[in-house]
Amino acid sequence: MTRWRIVLAFGLAFIPAGVGAQSHFNTAGLGLVQEALDARTRALGGIGVGLMGSGLLPSDPASIGRLGIPTAVFTAQPSWTDYRRSDGADAGTVQGTRFPLVGVAYPVRQWGIGYLTFGSVFDQRFQAERPGSVVLGLDTVNVVDSLHADGGVSQIRVGFARPFGKYLSAGVSVARYNGSALRRFTRTFADGEVDPSVQDFATGGLWRYSGTSVTMGAGAQMGTVFRAAGSVEWSGSLSAEPTEDTRGSARVYPMPVTWRLGATANLAGGLALTGSVMMADWTETGAALVDPSTAGKATSYGVGIELGNARLFGRPAPLRVGYRSRDLPFSPGGGMATETAYTGGFGLTLLESGRFVLAGVDFSIERGKRVDTVLTEEFWRGGLSLRLAGF
Repeated sequence: MTRWRIVLAFGLAFIPAGVGAQSHFNTAGLGLVQEALDARTRALGGIGVGLMGSGLLPSDPASIGRLGIPTAVFTAQPSWTDYRRSDGADAGTVQGTRFPLVGVAYPVRQWGIGYLTFGSVFDQRFQAERPGSVVLGLDTVNVVDSLHADGGVSQIRVGFARPFGKYLSAGVSVARYNGSALRRFTRTFADGEVDPSVQDFATGGLWRYSGTSVTMGAGAQMGTVFRAAGSVEWSGSLSAEPTEDTRGSARVYPMPVTWRLGATANLAGGLALTGSVMMADWTETGAALVDPSTAGKATSYGVGIELGNARLFGRPAPLRVGYRSRDLPFSPGGGMATETAYTGGFGLTLLESGRFVLAGVDFSIERGKRVDTVLTEEFWRGGLSLRLAGF
């Protein structure tokens, strides 16, 4: 355990120059929280609940109950991030692409809609290097310390949703946490500065994650005038088990109850205003970390405007803008971290039949910032969602 305390402390102590990931906040706690959202939700600054119409979002089971026909969604999300330390010791750029949401829904006779989704939860991918020196005997020798992590936590979710009458819908799902993280710490001695009998030091291993969560949600929609929805996600503990050849003990992390609430109102002429909020208390999770974190209550909110009557190439192409703010439960510094973003984007209907969109794409772009006491990141984040229905 002492060896792994050193490794984790190393990861939290500094922000490296070379990181093969989307954010340096991946190094903190259980990683950077990544919601399973599509491009439309991102463009509107949303939390993932309460948007008008139907959708395939695991955070809004009630919207799935309104799908009516078989539906599949696939989302890709590239990002470009500039980072800098507050002390000026390090700065640079990282980039990457992830796939936060893949899902399929299918009607089950006349009972409702069954669905399966795969979504991201935590991102733990990063690579760090730091030159330094150590004293060996009477000599001081140069070394390079490096910490590499590759992995993360995701959820496979199975659920069922259905409408109740003309206005109401509800749904419930069960999800299984899964994933793994390969971590490795190495110390390399400079060539020619130590006796050949002194070997480079390396330690690490593979941890596998598991756990269960349940999400329930309900919503009400009055035609195209107004929709409100909410959901609650209860999770058991997230377990991290080392493989047989990994030194270290298993860890158990209590996961918070997450509450979401959102609504959309159609003001006039296809102009809709949407807002949503999400709350979770990560205090117990932070206390369970090897190095206790300052994690606490985290609140997120988003607002957006959608112009639904816009058209492109003669096809419906709703325009969207929004703003989003959230507290990050873990940070490399000593205080709470925040993320804010101005968002925008549009959709494009490729094929429709009656009131059903059989094929469509959504695009989003975000300009945001993450800040804590030691680190600032400014990022561009794109989004592309492909939705197919009626297959």
